Amino acid sequence: MSNRVKQRRRAYDIMVTALFLGAIAATTVDLLVRDDEARGPAPEFRTAAPKPGFPRDAKAFYKFPAEYEAHFADTFGLRDKLLRANSIEKLLWSGLSPTNSQIVGDDGWIFYAGDRSMEIIRGVKPLSNEALAAWQREFDERARMHAAGGRRYLFVLVPNKETIYPERLPDSIRPTGPTRMDQLLAWMREYGRADLLDMRPAFLAAKKDDTGPLDPLYTPYGTHWTSRGVYTAYAAIVGHLAQGTNFRGPLPFSDFQLVRYAEGADSFASNLYLSGLLVQPGDALFRVQPNTLSVIEHKLSPPRRFRTRSLEANLLPAAVVFHDSFGPFISVTRAQSFQSLDMCEGVYDRSRIDPRETKIVVEMFVERYLFRHPPRPTTEPPLDPVGGGIHGLAHTLFDLAATPDAARAVEGLGLTRTESGGLRLERKSAKDGLVLGPFRSPKTGVVRMFFVLEAAEKGSLDVMWRRVGTESFNRLARTQVMIGPRREARDVDLPALGGEVEIMLRPTSMQPAIIVHECTVEAAEAP
Repeated sequence: MSNRVKQRRRAYDIMVTALFLGAIAATTVDLLVRDDEARGPAPEFRTAAPKPGFPRDAKAFYKFPAEYEAHFADTFGLRDKLLRANSIEKLLWSGLSPTNSQIVGDDGWIFYAGDRSMEIIRGVKPLSNEALAAWQREFDERARMHAAGGRRYLFVLVPNKETIYPERLPDSIRPTGPTRMDQLLAWMREYGRADLLDMRPAFLAAKKDDTGPLDPLYTPYGTHWTSRGVYTAYAAIVGHLAQGTNFRGPLPFSDFQLVRYAEGADSFASNLYLSGLLVQPGDALFRVQPNTLSVIEHKLSPPRRFRTRSLEANLLPAAVVFHDSFGPFISVTRAQSFQSLDMCEGVYDRSRIDPRETKIVVEMFVERYLFRHPPRPTTEPPLDPVGGGIHGLAHTLFDLAATPDAARAVEGLGLTRTESGGLRLERKSAKDGLVLGPFRSPKTGVVRMFFVLEAAEKGSLDVMWRRVGTESFNRLARTQVMIGPRREARDVDLPALGGEVEIMLRPTSMQPAIIVHECTVEAAEAP
């Protein structure tokens, strides 16, 4: 072997060794430079496994290796960068899914494969007759209880994307038998009494108007509706509730304006670490004509809540809707057809239903709900106010009128007392606020804040909460209440934090003053 060849070989070996050592060093450097959260699995909609402490007994020592391995797998150096590179190579270059939770179909469409979705669409994971009967008892019992209180109950089963677009699945996945949705709806038609809405006919009819693979009812790279799908669902639900009544049905599509934007919110891009590369155009529906719709609460932190009120005539009466992640997509559109609408993220919770005002109760969940949540066929007692507190809950935790000194301004908040005893709030800087409390909160159950607010112009108020001893209020732990231009009563659900709790009221912007006339916090359980 000539000296020149030997030199080249040596140079090549040195280069490979340097790259190898550099790759190892890079992961170590990343561990030192960035914190665990930056590399963690937040894009996958989960938190990293916690880092175990030093083991102090035999049991902890035995569990330590597995616990530390789980934490390291979620936070190792360059984790997010390596997963992004893996997704680029597999999905964008080879057309293959980089994870078991997604499947790539025709025209690059991506389908969610979790919750046994692909087995269920094939019909190989059916419900037993016992499970079907249990679902029937749950729906029928709720319908019976609400009917006794003069309320209408409706369960809406939203089709999965693959149910409406099975032809876009890979050839290896084709329906061979009835799905769980097929089974349940057929069972309820034969044996049930509750009102269940099958939205498949409406979606299959609307699907005929698709103009191509990028103009569907569901997002190609996500699981939720496009604006066309939102309108289809809105028209089906409102039309069903208005049928046979004097209430106004759904507004025509021409009453809405379709606004397009460069990148849609519903996409697997973040989940696959492909933000900026897996780009999906989006759109949204807005009412063309001015209306009297007012948003009275918008809770941004989970479980999310969105409440509206309208002064238009002939609308459907007050409704509470329990929903999954499909709810926010349809909330504003649906609000156009109800006198008041309370969109509650999460499973059915009777404590959110006001027996004095609510006339319609709706559960709206995608068909994966039949896999994720087993039926709970229990007998429900009549829905009556709990009784005891000023507003119906059993225990009063805080009353501003009884303890006016338990309210203090922070930073530069302008705070004056009105002639009627209310508090006038004028925000002057970013950190201004009114802190209420402390008061003791229970660890479980319903905790609700009631207040009467007034503003000369439309505005909003952030309600934030924290345990006493926490360094600061977290803007993620908050809900936003819309007010004005009038005096109105509002209520806000608070988490049952346990222990001593403080609340902060902060005007959202440097807007005209907000007056807090009354403020109480009540709970269903004693602290």
